[in-house]
Amino acid sequence: MAGDVVSIDPAINAGVKKSSGAYDSQTIGVISTQPGLIIGDNTQGGSGTALVALAGRVPVKVSLENGTIKPGDALTPSSTPGVAMKATKAGAIIGQSLGTYDGNGPNYVLVFIKNSHANGTKITDVLEGVTTSNTDAQQTLAQKALAYFSTEGKVQTDATDISEIYTDRVSAALEVITPQLTANNVSTDSITSSTNTNIAVDLKSNGRLIIQDSEKAEVASIDDKGNATFKGTVTADKIKANQIEGLEVFTNKISALEQAQQASTGTTTQPGVASNGTTNATVNLKDITAQTAIVSGDLTSNGTLFANGALKVTGPAEFLGNSIFYKLATFIDKTIFKSSVNFEAPTTFGDKIIVNNNTAGTVKIPIGETKIVVQFSKPYNTPPIINATPIGIIAPKYGVTNITKDGFEIDIDPAQPTETQFNWFAVETSQP
Repeated sequence: MAGDVVSIDPAINAGVKKSSGAYDSQTIGVISTQPGLIIGDNTQGGSGTALVALAGRVPVKVSLENGTIKPGDALTPSSTPGVAMKATKAGAIIGQSLGTYDGNGPNYVLVFIKNSHANGTKITDVLEGVTTSNTDAQQTLAQKALAYFSTEGKVQTDATDISEIYTDRVSAALEVITPQLTANNVSTDSITSSTNTNIAVDLKSNGRLIIQDSEKAEVASIDDKGNATFKGTVTADKIKANQIEGLEVFTNKISALEQAQQASTGTTTQPGVASNGTTNATVNLKDITAQTAIVSGDLTSNGTLFANGALKVTGPAEFLGNSIFYKLATFIDKTIFKSSVNFEAPTTFGDKIIVNNNTAGTVKIPIGETKIVVQFSKPYNTPPIINATPIGIIAPKYGVTNITKDGFEIDIDPAQPTETQFNWFAVETSQP
C-alpha cells in the first residue's frame, strides 16, 4: 500500500513485505504514492506489483513511537509493520522528514528518500529539555545521559530491536557513555566515579582483585571475603582493628622479658625506678637468653653477631661492607648485579646463558653488498674478541675487520646474489 515502509521478503523472488520491526535491517524503502518515473521490469502488472521509491519525495506513514517527528529527522521502521518513526539509534533509515508530525492530523509526513544507514542522533535529542548549555556542575551531560540509559532508556538484553554495530575499532575523541562495558582488558590512567559516590568491584565466589607489577607478578590482592595480601610495605597514618592475629603472643613475651630483666637488676615494676628509690636511666645485662625476642627499633651490635642456627630475614637486607660466604650460597629468585662480577675460579652454569644484543646478535649482508657494520648499543672498555659464523654454506671469503670499542665490520668477497646471514658473539677480556 502506498506510504508503507517495506523490507525484503525472502519467501518471494525480488519480493517485499511490510517492515517487521523497529530498525528492521532488511528495510529497502517506501511504496511510492504517485511515481513520476518507473524503472525496471513491470510487465507482469497486477496487484502483486509494488513500486518502491528510489529517490524523490514520498508520503510515508509514521508514528510517535520515538517522539515527535521534525523536519530533518532520519526515519526508520517502527515496531508497527509498514510504519516509520524517528530514528535515534544507529541502523537502517529510509530518508529524512520534510515535515512535522506531533500526533495531530493524518499520520503521514513527506520524506526525502535516502535509503542508507544512520549513526543515530545526538544525546540532547534523546534527553528532552537538556542541552549542552544548561547542564550544571552537580550533574554533567554525560551523567544525565548515563542516568537515562540506566532507567527509562534502559535496553533489555532480550529485546528484538537492539541497534548493533560490529566493527574492529571504535575511537572517540571525547567520551563513551554506557551503563555497562564488557572487556577482557581495559587500559586507563584514571578511574572516577560516574555518580560522584562509590566505585564497586563485584567479585564472584572465590574471585580476587589482583594488582601486578610491570612483570605481571602479583604484589597485592583482595579476595571476595575481604582478605587482603600485600607483598610490599603498608604505610598508614592510623590502623584500627578489632584484632591483630599473633600480637598477643608478642606482647606476652615482651612482658615476660621485662619481668625477667627487673628480677635480675632488682628494680620494681614501676618503669625507671629501682627498689631503693633511685632512678635508673640505663640497664646493662651481661647475658640475655630468650625463646623469642622482638626488637621494634634498631638493633646495633658493636662486636660480632653470631647466629648458631638459621638466620631468616623477611624484609630487605643491606650489607654495607664486604660479605663472605664460606659455603654454598643459593639464590632462589632472580638475582641482579648492578656492578661488575668477578669469578676467580671455574664457574658452571646449569642452564642456558642469556645475553643482551650488545654481546651477540644476527646480521644480514644485503644482496650485492660486500660488508656490513655492526654498532654496539653500549661501547666496550677495550676492543672485544669477535666470533662471526655464517648461517648456511657460502662460497665467498669472509672475515671480521675494523674491530673497535664501538663496533666491527663483517666483509665478504665477492658480493652474493642473495642475503648472507651471520651470527656474531663479542667477548671483552680483562687483559687484552
